[in-house]
Amino acid sequence: MTVPLISRARVRILAEGIVEPLPAADDLPVDLLPATRFDEASIRAGLPALGGFGRADLRRCGWAGRA
Repeated sequence: MTVPLISRARVRILAEGIVEPLPAADDLPVDLLPATRFDEASIRAGLPALGGFGRADLRRCGWAGRA
């Protein structure tokens, strides 16, 4: 399969001329700044216990058969 160097969509975007980045945004107000650190410890605290994927992980949707 041949991979094109550029797609039609990309050509259209470039033809529109909107390729310049927007100016930098202002800093967030203090009340909107994140309170929880985004580090490995906080990520692991939110993950389930290590283990394999099993039948108990599957859920059946009750609405799937209704029309």
